[in-house]
Amino acid sequence: MRTILIASLCLLHITSLNAQTVSAKVERAKRLLVPVGELYRVDEGVFDLKFGQSIDLTNRRLLMRLDYDKRRKWLLTINGMVPHGSEVVGSTYWRTGSRINLKLMESTESFVLDKDVCTLDVVDIATPKGAPATGTFRLFCD
Repeated sequence: MRTILIASLCLLHITSLNAQTVSAKVERAKRLLVPVGELYRVDEGVFDLKFGQSIDLTNRRLLMRLDYDKRRKWLLTINGMVPHGSEVVGSTYWRTGSRINLKLMESTESFVLDKDVCTLDVVDIATPKGAPATGTFRLFCD
């Protein structure tokens, strides 16, 4: 409901500007350091994760890890399971712009039963030469 209202307000604002370009800055996610094990947690928003690191999604203990597989392709696991890519049936690889529905994943669905929406978007995967690869993600649960 909140998303529809925001979208309607944005559309109204855009049409009132007579086709002028409008951009909005997305707030960076707050990364909280969880004392036990010193694992970072993100509850909502945009966040970065370096390859080989793990992070706790939400306060419901959904453990996400970003790594490489044997073929040096990036691999994402959430609660120990690899979400299947939507672009190719049976694929475990995700592209920039992909959305993972945490309500439909076998390893996460029981953690977010009371949520209407809980998604993880792949915003960017950067693999610069000579620097650690980093993934940028957006988490939204409502």
